[in-house]
Amino acid sequence: MKLLLNNQDYSAALVNTPPLTIDRTLNKPQQCSFCVDCDDSGLALPLRNQQVQVTADDGAVLFNGYLVTDPVLEYAGQVSTGARYRVHLAAWSEEYALDRQPLPWIRGGVNQNAGTMLTAMTSRLSAQGISTTGVGTGPTVGQFMPRAGASWSANAGALAGSARMAYRVAAGQVLLQPIGAVTHTLNGATLRSSSLQLSSTRTLANDVTVSGEEEPDAFALELFEGDGATTAFDLTRIGFSVKEEKIVDEGFTLSTLNPQVWQITDPGSHFGLGANGLAISGGTGSDGQTTMTAIDPVELGGSLVLEAGGVMLAASSAGMLCGLYTGSVNLGSCFAGFRVRSSGGALLLVPVVNGSEAGTVYTLTVSHAYTLRIRLHFPEVVRSLASYYSTTTGGVVARGGGVVNSSGYIEFELQDSASAPNTPATVLYDGSVSSAPATAVFGAVDSISLAGSAGYFMAKRPSTAWVTSIPPMSTERTRRVGLAAEGAECKVTAGTGTTPGKLTFYAAATPAVGELIKVRYRTTKRSVARLASAASQTLEGSGQPANGVPGVAQWAGKVERPEARCSADCEAAAAAVLDFSTSRAAAWEAAVSGPNLHQQSSGDVWPGDVVTLAAPFASANDAALAPSFIVRTVRITNAPGKPELLGYALGLANEWADALSLTLSNTVAADADLPTQPAPGVSTVAATLPQVDVNALSGTTITLNMNATAPSGGGFEVRRQDADFGNGVAPNLAQRGLVLRSSAGTFSLTRAAELEQFFIRMYDGSTPPLYSRVSAAIFTDVLLD
Repeated sequence: MKLLLNNQDYSAALVNTPPLTIDRTLNKPQQCSFCVDCDDSGLALPLRNQQVQVTADDGAVLFNGYLVTDPVLEYAGQVSTGARYRVHLAAWSEEYALDRQPLPWIRGGVNQNAGTMLTAMTSRLSAQGISTTGVGTGPTVGQFMPRAGASWSANAGALAGSARMAYRVAAGQVLLQPIGAVTHTLNGATLRSSSLQLSSTRTLANDVTVSGEEEPDAFALELFEGDGATTAFDLTRIGFSVKEEKIVDEGFTLSTLNPQVWQITDPGSHFGLGANGLAISGGTGSDGQTTMTAIDPVELGGSLVLEAGGVMLAASSAGMLCGLYTGSVNLGSCFAGFRVRSSGGALLLVPVVNGSEAGTVYTLTVSHAYTLRIRLHFPEVVRSLASYYSTTTGGVVARGGGVVNSSGYIEFELQDSASAPNTPATVLYDGSVSSAPATAVFGAVDSISLAGSAGYFMAKRPSTAWVTSIPPMSTERTRRVGLAAEGAECKVTAGTGTTPGKLTFYAAATPAVGELIKVRYRTTKRSVARLASAASQTLEGSGQPANGVPGVAQWAGKVERPEARCSADCEAAAAAVLDFSTSRAAAWEAAVSGPNLHQQSSGDVWPGDVVTLAAPFASANDAALAPSFIVRTVRITNAPGKPELLGYALGLANEWADALSLTLSNTVAADADLPTQPAPGVSTVAATLPQVDVNALSGTTITLNMNATAPSGGGFEVRRQDADFGNGVAPNLAQRGLVLRSSAGTFSLTRAAELEQFFIRMYDGSTPPLYSRVSAAIFTDVLLD
């Protein structure tokens, strides 16, 4: 064995007691420990942070990394020249250079492949000679947010595991490859036959219940009526809410543009920093060539606020500010943003929606500073579904994934710093879109020939509610939710425990007498799903009644990673669990050992490889009986001898023994409402109704518009409670709160009291019918005429 420290050969100084040991663990840094005696060699005492390389006698590189501790001296005895010491040292693999640096808070990736997410995360750090060019694409990950305060390797391991991949850093390269990319066939010639230890760590499970995170539930539309004095209105339900999240919050306080936040394309050095923040001095004259965009994509779910403050522009400027883009950053791919252009000597600002100008054209004053703001709301909060990867007889399969379609509401506004602080914001556009992209890139600047400055850019997620109102004899308009200092008119609290949420208007925005107020929000519940394998239950139950063992074998738990943000994610996770929990082979783990396994034709053994145990561990007459395992740990121990003898000890486990792409706990969330029966299958539901609206409210009648077309043979079912949809109850209006069924998308209901609630789901024409996963809810708090 050869040991190099900072390219100096310390092989002769190696001490075999204790022996040099290398530990490899799936999706964690490698570790190497060894002991040297430098007294006779004349070698210098090793120092912390020195490079370490360990190679076998045949040249195979076994370890590359850095010393991570100061040398520890162990008294070995007294000789004629004085005291003798052994020096104990510990090293970590090359990601140590990345782990030493704090990983900045970042939003992470959404609906991207694992390689793209890993590369983006690594780009935030000083690479120290480590390249990501060897990172492959990998499968899609629905969402990954690096854990704040955790090291690069901890986050890289979590990301790789979510994609059923293995990462490692070797020879200056970050590598990412699928689990099982390399297969080793080991037999009696390579392993010690007495070394095999097998154990089955879990029992089979074919009825699986999985809980996840709190999820948005019913699409609530709550109605109030203003009286000219009341400013606070109690909501009927607790609303789904997330802690306010800053996606981008850049005030340009560093000495350079922050590469941990922005990806900059600037062929002509048109971006810089000045006394007023970001300084913009023109562009190439072409759209999309001089841009500053946030590195991480934005999920367009729930509510979003985009803001650019302290914007000052010179005459003849042209370009885009504060935009969301669905592809390349240019006007044509702008989902929502502000366009700056000139016409007739005037400097103009105009909203852009789906690549086209919309709303009011506003004339800017060159000497003024402006705040530009876009408010967006999407009824669907979770737009990117999680992917869970498992194996079946057909290979690796992806469960879940994909995106959720959603409509959206958009409002553009502007505030002029020259106006009084309490001057309401000027609304340039207030409208909706029938379909919004699931993700977008936040493009702060697309400069064709912009000249001026911007003090800050911000993108955040505030309350998930959206408020509109219809004043008497007027049209519906958006009531801005947020802080009064940000030009908002009201605020919405979600509520906690048994306390419902509340809508509060600021005094200057008090609703008028007879003004109809609409509050759109999502209620909340714990996500949960239950699936079963009928085939496994039939197989398990064959011939069993005589001994009393049923065919049903249940398991319940919580999925920790990838995060299950909704019941659809829980269903996908449950389907992935069933893929391996119904397999007896998946519950096995093993430990085997053998010498010099790095010399196999298949190469060295690394965590994430697959090991197949051939004869004498399996039938020599039937290769199909050879058991296969996924390598989880590898320990290499140097033993004295010629020829070289390296002892390999492998820790092996399959997916039910130690899950790969899922991190599971055996405890269901305490507040989960557990299903009484398994669902018939993943995603076997009718479409939801996120756009239900009220067309008219008069006297004792309320007219509803589903803004959807019923499936053939199906319709819309209305109940007074959010229960019993699809349970086979006969269409008797006196039973279980059933109000009506309608195949028409617009229909009227009779109100019997000031406070009313109705729940609506769509159903299709199948037998039995499939219903929407969640309800639309109408809550009224309006006096009867």
